[in-house]
Amino acid sequence: MTVFAGVNGAGKSTLTKILAHNNKDFLIIDADAIARRLNPSDPAKANVAAGRQTIRLVNDCITKGKNFTIETTLSGGNALRQMKAAREQGFHINLYFLGLDSVYLHIERVAQRVATGGHDIPEDLIRQRYKTSLENLPKAMQLSDNVYLIDNTDVYTIKLEKKHGQIRFQAPELPEWVRRAGADLFRQQIQDNY
Repeated sequence: MTVFAGVNGAGKSTLTKILAHNNKDFLIIDADAIARRLNPSDPAKANVAAGRQTIRLVNDCITKGKNFTIETTLSGGNALRQMKAAREQGFHINLYFLGLDSVYLHIERVAQRVATGGHDIPEDLIRQRYKTSLENLPKAMQLSDNVYLIDNTDVYTIKLEKKHGQIRFQAPELPEWVRRAGADLFRQQIQDNY
């Protein structure tokens, strides 16, 4: 299971496409793409149906042991439940979390996307997701075998990499969101070294 997570506007879909060659044998489950397929003229009207179909596809992959990727804002509990279910079924979980310096950048990137014909997300929802997504990130990190925290404020830059419970890479300068997300991991690493 590969999870591409982050608040709207962080660059999840772009990174999913960039890394698609690494996931050739994976079913790429993208609720936005499903909504566009269900209602090409107004995908927003198909969001609920696309969400249901996404959940069915994820559950099917977990049950049948198929490799898959999902995109999520990580702002609710559904992705965490799916990750937990996959872990219980013996899945190896990779988490790519994309973040930006501030909620304002997320809002600005979504506005830019809308200006070029992309889908809109209300500003208050982006703000809410920003808060809950970062609150859920440490839980998702615990459920994952490999974690890549990527700052996309300027360009995709790996700031922290965890493999099998150990920090394998840490950039010299960490954005505040990475420091908060990795706090438990940093404490554990210090305890393990003593």
